Amino acid sequence: MERTKTKKLLVGNPNQLEVDGQIGEDELSYVVMNLPFGCNYSCSKCYREDNKSFDSIDLDKRLEVISQAKDLGARVLCIPGEGEPLTNRDLTMQLIDHANAVGLISILYTNGSFLNPDTIVDLFNKNVTLITSLDSLNPETYLKLTGFKGFDRVMRNLENVRETYKAGNRVRENGLIETRWGVITIINQHNKGEVPDIKRFCGNDAFFICNYPINKGGAKSVWNSYVGTPEDLTELVRTANMYTDTPVAGLSAPTRSGQCIMLNNGITIDTNGNAHACPAMVDTNLGNITNTSVLEIWQKTREYTESKGNPLCLARDIKQYCKKANILSVGEMLI
Repeated sequence: MERTKTKKLLVGNPNQLEVDGQIGEDELSYVVMNLPFGCNYSCSKCYREDNKSFDSIDLDKRLEVISQAKDLGARVLCIPGEGEPLTNRDLTMQLIDHANAVGLISILYTNGSFLNPDTIVDLFNKNVTLITSLDSLNPETYLKLTGFKGFDRVMRNLENVRETYKAGNRVRENGLIETRWGVITIINQHNKGEVPDIKRFCGNDAFFICNYPINKGGAKSVWNSYVGTPEDLTELVRTANMYTDTPVAGLSAPTRSGQCIMLNNGITIDTNGNAHACPAMVDTNLGNITNTSVLEIWQKTREYTESKGNPLCLARDIKQYCKKANILSVGEMLI
């Protein structure tokens, strides 16, 4: 099956920013901010399992970071959470309100379980791009992968997201469909056959992101059953690349060249103030925002990335993208 170029743009994602000329080669574009750990799921794939953090920098410092990042040219506040961001709803909304006030797009990742109709409308009215996790359309598989028993509730919530967020969709003159809703699926041996169905579920309403697991945290203990051999991983990557709306699979926010914008054009601030190379590289420490400016963190992030050879993704060890074969070079596995 050959991939066709996606006709969808996700607001705040690199594919929209690049189309609109809003990304510079060495410019800060993203400020990524984790929240104190809280999660109502027990996903076996969770890369934060060994690195949960309960400490938190104060609100004023968080708002200061957002403002400083904006002054340096950032366009997007990304809240991937450390667990589920909406377990810290008040803090999440305060950050989004401030980002909105200074002119940043907010991107919020969520498992969808807390998205009641009022919350969905609130997020939509605050110009939030919503990326909801959906690893299976089968209740039994969903439970196996997430440990969460509220599958029916989540699916109702996602349909409510669809209905509310449709109002923000628009078709541009060039035919591209602009949306503020994304769906992210982590492909594995338990759900690989469902990926085409999840893509169809998205339709033209949601931008589809298909990634594969990171061998960190909890995923290490289930890697053999979840992923399998290097050859099995290669096949998962190929399948993900067939269906993802991103230029390449394995990254939630890749540029056209395949480079992760969070790594190459972003700073990541963990809940305790430590700066990481990206949200998944929690074992890197590039300073702490309580005693280091955003500019210094940005400079250290660039220096660190350059010292690693400017890879596409450090967490998944993606070194290069083979456009001809439409595959990623994961370590030394794929050429």
